[in-house]
Amino acid sequence: MVLPATYPPPAQWAVGGAAPLPRTVSARSWRRQRATGWGERGAAARGNAAALWGAALLLFRRRCFWRVDTNAECTTCEACVTCCPTHIDIRKGLQLECINCLECVDACTTVMGKLGKPSLVTWSSEYETIDQKGKTKYFRGKVLGYIALLLGLMVILGVMGSEKENMLLNINKEGRLYSTKVMPDGNVRVDNAYVFLLQNTQNEKMDFYFDVIPPKGMEGKITIAKPNKKFSATPGVKKKKVVILRTTEVLADDARNDTVIPIKIRAYAIGHEENIVVHRDAVFIFPKSDVLNKKK
Repeated sequence: MVLPATYPPPAQWAVGGAAPLPRTVSARSWRRQRATGWGERGAAARGNAAALWGAALLLFRRRCFWRVDTNAECTTCEACVTCCPTHIDIRKGLQLECINCLECVDACTTVMGKLGKPSLVTWSSEYETIDQKGKTKYFRGKVLGYIALLLGLMVILGVMGSEKENMLLNINKEGRLYSTKVMPDGNVRVDNAYVFLLQNTQNEKMDFYFDVIPPKGMEGKITIAKPNKKFSATPGVKKKKVVILRTTEVLADDARNDTVIPIKIRAYAIGHEENIVVHRDAVFIFPKSDVLNKKK
């Protein structure tokens, strides 16, 4: 393999190489070519590098984000960044972390006011500030759509508010499922305990009571053992009552599992049974037949 005359022999690439230079290239000429970039091929490489560098500079001049815009008004004082409680740079645009405290607006107003110019941070739109196509159009299609949506929500909330309950009632069942007791006549009494939390939302003190509505076919078999008389509730004060429902009838005959019987509680104000009344769903737990047989 014969190397071109413009390249040094391989022995010259190593430190201390002693191989002589070819006769076609003198030592002075070889040093001059090495200094100038290996002759014509080096000149071509330098030309390509210069072209790439020029293209890169042109690209950066057009695309560089840190290039100074001669028409920019910002003085890069960073007062808006320093005063921001969420540590965002508002100069990059509105961001998710912004809490609309307007500290950046006050800071920019102070700095630009000394220069006799308006604040650069304002409540506006890209249509006005960036595109500069004129004043912001407030009655756009999107804005009108938002207005219609808000009006619809207000109507729905108004309808829901007009149908509010005239009293509040929360029913929680006791941790124990039921309690049983054998009566003198041999029947087993089953009790279920509940905690009623009632609040009078009227402006006057009222008396309240409730009824139990069992499923069809069980009418009159589940009765109220406690309380056995009406109770009063003061407006704005939550009233807590322990309620015991009782039965001495055999409501179900299941030897393996307890029976869950759905019931309804109708609570009302005495003297206003038609207007101040609420209905709540609850359950009555009836024990399995094995428990009843053991009691007997």
